[in-house]
Amino acid sequence: MKKAAVGLALALAATSAPAHDLWLVAYRYQVEPGGSVRILASTGMNFPASTNALDPLRIERFVMSGPAGSAERSDWIREGTLLAASIQFDLPGIHLVGLELKPHPIELTADEFREYLEHEGLAEAAALRRERGEEDRPGREVYSKHVKTLFLVGAGPETGFDRPIGLRIEIIPLQNPFLVRPGGELPVRVLFQGDPLAGVPVVLGREGLGEGNFLFRGKTDARGEVSVPV
Repeated sequence: MKKAAVGLALALAATSAPAHDLWLVAYRYQVEPGGSVRILASTGMNFPASTNALDPLRIERFVMSGPAGSAERSDWIREGTLLAASIQFDLPGIHLVGLELKPHPIELTADEFREYLEHEGLAEAAALRRERGEEDRPGREVYSKHVKTLFLVGAGPETGFDRPIGLRIEIIPLQNPFLVRPGGELPVRVLFQGDPLAGVPVVLGREGLGEGNFLFRGKTDARGEVSVPV
């Protein structure tokens, strides 16, 4: 089964060409209690391939959350174009792993910024630049990246999938992702600083689609929710 990635396209979590996408990648997401998983932080534009390794100094937070609570970690190591960490899961149930990068400034030419806004579906930002007469000026922003993934350990309990782990921007599944079947839908809620975030693009990609291609583009409703086809 091809791996899937659900991601945000926000000015706060930019996915422009100079600021590549970030994913947490593992090659199994179900493990028995006491088992371990090697997890990779991959950055690039063609999921799940990584074009260059993150600077560990850019990591603001690396957190695990499971049935016994949450814990901060800092044990990433460089492996070529990746950062890697080994995680052991002792208790049965659903465990969440999250990674946040520190805010980082970027400046794009007017053409690059226009293309970025169009690609990411940020029509309101583009309209605001037009209203201000800024279309021909360089675009500047401060972006950060916030990613997480889930693991099922043993036979359950299959609760906790919707537990927020305190990321600045976070996608919360409203159904257990491990129970969603192909052809179904996964409803999610997007949070910003813990509150629902309305009107933001949400995209779905998977391995093999290639750069800039998505299976689905949607936008959150007034409750910060959108249903993503699986």
